[in-house]
Amino acid sequence: MADLYVKDYTNTKGAPVARLLFIHGFGEHTNLYPEFFEFLNQRNIEVFSFDQRGFGRSKQSPKLQGCTGGWKKQLPDIDYHVQRASDTDLPLFLMGHSMGGGLSLQYGISGAHRKNLKGVVAQAPMLQSHPDTKPNYLVYKSLSAVSRIMPNFTWNTKIMETKKGTRDQGMMDRILSDPLTSSVGSLETLRDLINCAQQTLDEANRFHLPLLIAHGTDDNINLYDASQEFYEHVGTKDKTFLSLPDCQHSLNIEQEPDRTLYLNQVCDWIHKHASFGNPTPTTSAPSATIASDMKSTA
Repeated sequence: MADLYVKDYTNTKGAPVARLLFIHGFGEHTNLYPEFFEFLNQRNIEVFSFDQRGFGRSKQSPKLQGCTGGWKKQLPDIDYHVQRASDTDLPLFLMGHSMGGGLSLQYGISGAHRKNLKGVVAQAPMLQSHPDTKPNYLVYKSLSAVSRIMPNFTWNTKIMETKKGTRDQGMMDRILSDPLTSSVGSLETLRDLINCAQQTLDEANRFHLPLLIAHGTDDNINLYDASQEFYEHVGTKDKTFLSLPDCQHSLNIEQEPDRTLYLNQVCDWIHKHASFGNPTPTTSAPSATIASDMKSTA
C-alpha cells in the first residue's frame, strides 16, 4: 500500500456543517492552493485532502513523477480516504478538479463506499481533452501501446506551458514556479487519464448521486462540451451545471470577483445538500487525524 501525504483543514469558523474530500488534478498537489480550503473552512466546511500517487509529497522519487499506477490504484486510494473521512456524522462530499474531477465522477459510479457521499462536485473534470491539448492520434496510439510494456516510462505533456489555468497572473505564476508541480506523467497514467475518462463519460447514466459540475467556457485543457454531455446523460435528477463565462481551467483560483462568486455557489450547494440528512457512517472507517499534515497508508 502506498504512503500518501495527507493535509486536512478542519479549523472552521463555526460549527462544521459538512466535510469535503478533495482530489487534486494532474501535476498538482494539495498544498498548491490553501486559500481555497481556508475559504471552505470560513463557510464551515471541513476539508480532507491528499497528494495522489506520483505527485507532490506522495511522489516516492523524482524518477516516479506522475507514476500513479493508473485508475486501478487511484480509485482504491480515493475509497480509502472516503472511509477515513467517514468517521463522523457530518455529511460527506467528494470534490475533484480536472483529473481528480474525472476520478470523482467515476467513484460516484463505481466506488465501493459511494453511498457514504451526500454528493459530488466535479470542477472542470477530465472527460475529454480540449483540441488545444489533445494528443496527436498516432502519438497517442503509439504511447498507449508502449504503456503496456513500460507503464512507468514518463512523458512530458507540457500541459503547464499552456499558461491558461487561470486569468489570475499571480496564481498562474505560483503554479509555474512551484517545485512540486509538473507536466510529467507515466504512460500508464496518461493512458488511463484518456481512456478511463471516456469510459466515465459513456457511463454517465449510471451516476445517481447529487451532482454539481462546474466548467469555465474558456477552458482549453479539458473539453467544456464533454462536461455538458455528462450532465445531460447523468442518471441523477438532482444535478446542477455551473457555466462560468470567460473562466479558464482552475475555477477555484480564478481571478476576482469570479473566484469568490464561484466558491460561494459551491458552498451554497454543499450547505443545501448537507441539510437533506446524513448517510449512515462507516463504523469500520480508518481513524482521521485532525493534525494539519500526516501520512496515510492507502
